[in-house]
Amino acid sequence: MKQELSLNGIWQVAGYGPAGETLRLDAAVPGMIHLDLEREGIIPPMFWRDNAEQCQWVENWSWEYSRSFDVPEDADLRFARLEFGGLDTYADITLNGEPLASTNNAQVEHVFDVSARVHPGKNDIRILFTPYQQHIQGKRMDYVAAFNRSDRVHVRRMQCTFYWDWVGRFITFGPWRPVTLKFYDESRILSSFVWTHDLAKTSASLQIQLETEIRQDLVGEFTASGSNIPPETARFGNMDNDQVAYAPRPTYVPHAKIELLDPDGRRVWFRSFHIFNPTIYLQADIADPKLWWPVGYGDQPLYTCHVTLCSPDGRLLDERTHRFGIRTTRVEQLLDQPGSPEEAETNRLRERWPEPRSEETPGQGFTLLVNGERVFCKGGNWVPADPFPCRITPEKYDRLVRLAAEGNLNLLRVWGGGIYEDEAFLEACDRRGVMISYDFQLACARFPEDDDEFVDNFRDELPKAVRRLRNHAAIVWYCGDNENACHFDWDDPGAPGIRLLREVYYPVLQQLDPSRPFFPTSPYGGHNNSNSATVGDCHFGFYYDEGHPHYALRDIPRFASECAAQGSALFSTIREFMTDEDIADPEFKMFDYHVKDNPHKPEGDPTLYVKSRIVSERLFGAPKDPEDKILKDAYMYYVWADETIQAFRRRKWYASGVQFWMYNDCWPTVGLALVDYFLVPKAGWYGARRAAAPMIASITEKDGAYQVWLCNDSRRDFRGELHVYIQEHAGGRLEIARIPFVSSANQNLIAAVYTPAQLPRELDGGCQLVAEISGPEFGFHRAQYTPLFPKELVFPKAELQVSFDEERSELTVSSEQYVRAVSIDIRGFCSDNFFDLFPGESRTVHIEPYEGHGLREAQVYWFNR
Repeated sequence: MKQELSLNGIWQVAGYGPAGETLRLDAAVPGMIHLDLEREGIIPPMFWRDNAEQCQWVENWSWEYSRSFDVPEDADLRFARLEFGGLDTYADITLNGEPLASTNNAQVEHVFDVSARVHPGKNDIRILFTPYQQHIQGKRMDYVAAFNRSDRVHVRRMQCTFYWDWVGRFITFGPWRPVTLKFYDESRILSSFVWTHDLAKTSASLQIQLETEIRQDLVGEFTASGSNIPPETARFGNMDNDQVAYAPRPTYVPHAKIELLDPDGRRVWFRSFHIFNPTIYLQADIADPKLWWPVGYGDQPLYTCHVTLCSPDGRLLDERTHRFGIRTTRVEQLLDQPGSPEEAETNRLRERWPEPRSEETPGQGFTLLVNGERVFCKGGNWVPADPFPCRITPEKYDRLVRLAAEGNLNLLRVWGGGIYEDEAFLEACDRRGVMISYDFQLACARFPEDDDEFVDNFRDELPKAVRRLRNHAAIVWYCGDNENACHFDWDDPGAPGIRLLREVYYPVLQQLDPSRPFFPTSPYGGHNNSNSATVGDCHFGFYYDEGHPHYALRDIPRFASECAAQGSALFSTIREFMTDEDIADPEFKMFDYHVKDNPHKPEGDPTLYVKSRIVSERLFGAPKDPEDKILKDAYMYYVWADETIQAFRRRKWYASGVQFWMYNDCWPTVGLALVDYFLVPKAGWYGARRAAAPMIASITEKDGAYQVWLCNDSRRDFRGELHVYIQEHAGGRLEIARIPFVSSANQNLIAAVYTPAQLPRELDGGCQLVAEISGPEFGFHRAQYTPLFPKELVFPKAELQVSFDEERSELTVSSEQYVRAVSIDIRGFCSDNFFDLFPGESRTVHIEPYEGHGLREAQVYWFNR
């Protein structure tokens, strides 16, 4: 049986500066040197104001980690492996005074045979990390790359912390994932993989792949012996087809057992067999499978695969357990048919957004199917939840994924400029039904495919990444990269990216994971502009039109895997990284510093933060004071997210999904994310949650009339009542209709249409059109609509009564007047927020204050005070 020795804990670090300076300190492993320097006070708190500028010297030093460890006297050293979960980035490893290895990839694990290097008793290990600039001298520096940093394309580490337009520059060093010494006994399990090959009405056909390794001195010959097969040979391979090989029978034959357990722990399949080949393929048929579904479409039952590996005489050598879901995924890409509504919409969009060579390509959908069922995707783009991901705890991962699920967001896109995320993130998505589209980790550049060293590095990286990802039911498709191929013609055989596709992606995925779709890049569609609104997925941003209060919602693409939106956090978050004076600064210096900017913007364009301020004033008018500014900037995101999701849902299935850029923050900022760095949902999260609920009402204006829509994104029929009325801001309510309805599963319905003449009053600044739906299976949803800009609405001054129930951790608000945009500011989670309170209504909100904070810290704001 294998033994493990953790080398995590406190190491000693020596720092060597470029001018001969030295530093010595203790450092945590797993860890990154910036965190240790901050803890020791050598650098200031990195996220406070612009302190990050005082930390840039760290990347120019070398950092040597060292420690001693004791190997037990009884350890079997014949099959010893030293495993590094992650080394950032260029590292020279010395073991007991002798060079062991050099690494140049922070994205994946590194495993080294140390059978002849370690000994019983005291051992010493050193890891010298050196600046990346030393290792790319002589490399080409003319590759096109975002933010004018072409040096980063040579370095296989998290790309965004070279500087991005939403996080600062933090080039760090260290063993950022666990370090473990493992002693195996004769044979070990390398990986196991279970995937759903086919679903029938009463069964599921699963494919199983098992990879093992035998101690070198016990390995027999596994090379195919040709056509003359002697009697002493063994037959191995996939027994269900003709891909069978023959080899001389090895002298050492370990034994394996695989059992599959259902979500209740009952065995549903078992197989016992000998290991004649390092890779074994099996088929398992499961009766009456419990299928895994994304949130909103069903439950997330997880099966268990347990593998044991035994010696020929029956001793346990190794075992492995992983969970998996039974489900199938594919992306339906149907061409628009001649004369169809889809073709008409494609032609209309192409008039608005001309596409090169579009006459050669019909419009084409992009719809995810899970278990054969169409799924409307609503979600966001996931970026690393910290510039120093070694400190992202399982609890933080789970909280972020829980917020996605509770926000009715069923798809996160792991963006290609970050990292291959921790198991805790993947397992949380599996448990909670939050799907993942996964970019392999290349972003926004032309990467050096003409450099064999780079290609070989990536050739080593991809199989390691795929083996880590492939068992997770939540991952529904892969993408080769983010935006590396936005503007070239895929018909060109010499186009950038082709070599990686041909030599790495396709061979690796065919061998290791044929279970899910793969797209060469994101976005992917069209001809020499992959970013097409009418073919495949696209990346784009909505910006409010000067002359229209509901911006560009009539122009909805097939699938927006990035949809840019933004809005501020509230005061409890902002005060974590700037002062009140910074908040009031008319030049917004600290806002600009933390939001960052894109240096590729046209000359004279405002910064990203200032651009969001312009949009906020366009919607809500000029702020009266800093408090009013923050509230309006925050509420802007609510309106943005709410209206965007509704607009996409009304276009179902011409459009099949929208993912906001972005879901989470990498560092403290007030910009793009739905959930801020401190895990507080922003206004956009609440707007998205309401608009993404399985059953909603939605109101829009078309052809001079107001349409009331019912949108059902579930696998159930819903029955309920639709209530339509005009709510006057002064307090009156003008009834229009009460209509019973049946909403068919996964379909939309226009339930009512009203011309302005049919309404009891004009929709002016003193009222709004309201549609409420209620039913026992889905609860309650309220939609509000005005044809005006929000700043044109007139509300009487309102008083709000606020009471606290600390025992229940609840806050209740009530008013006799119309209260616009009730905003509860607290470091914690609110069950509801950023809502309008109609005259005479009260609302009770459950609050979960985060650790160190209390219920009575909550501050309540509203527009019409």
